[in-house]
Amino acid sequence: MKGKILLTLLIGSFFTGCFHKTHEISNKQQQYGVDFGRDFGEIAPEPVRPNQTYTNDTQDSKLISQFAVFDRYIGKKTGKDCSGFILHVNKELDGKILNVNEIVKYYDKSGRRSKAMFNMFKKSNKLIMTNTASVGDLVFFANTLGSGVKKNKDKENITHVGIVTKVNKNGSIEFLHNADGKVKKGHMDLNQKNTHKKGNLIINHYIVRCKKGMSHCLASHRFAGFGKTEIR
Repeated sequence: MKGKILLTLLIGSFFTGCFHKTHEISNKQQQYGVDFGRDFGEIAPEPVRPNQTYTNDTQDSKLISQFAVFDRYIGKKTGKDCSGFILHVNKELDGKILNVNEIVKYYDKSGRRSKAMFNMFKKSNKLIMTNTASVGDLVFFANTLGSGVKKNKDKENITHVGIVTKVNKNGSIEFLHNADGKVKKGHMDLNQKNTHKKGNLIINHYIVRCKKGMSHCLASHRFAGFGKTEIR
């Protein structure tokens, strides 16, 4: 019995995800309420093209070194949730990732700050769906909460966000994100979407809890787009 209770608590903590509403929500957003488990049936973006070319940011050692300093947050509760961590990094980078004063304009019925960020990049034509990530870009994930975990159909049901800290020569990325209340490093390779590990090397981290060997829970399958930032 104790084992079942512990398992339930662990699963519950994992799926808290990133649905934190900002404290500066306008009256217009407050009228929507919050429904974290609902899919809104929005039109899904174009699928990722695995053979798409990518930028090779491993050549920009200065930029990679700049973002390496954020590894100091790994294991810490910085930001409290995923979007909060992005705002923390944004503040340290003098607002070069996004304009925090603009986010409030992009909330929808989901009430999620991560989705508001996604909406802001999309409506500014700065949302990229192919392997063209650069260091400093945001990486959005869909369906990591509620009913969307099992359905995984609405690719604009944004529930999680991280920031790209490295782009490898093969197009795979490393990113930092706050999950389960702590900052973690993740890996994602859209060219090997169904692969979790090769030997001891992690190719794609799990972004939601899953039975062993189930690829649909990998970050590569919940990927919803890169938000292109001004850090170059």
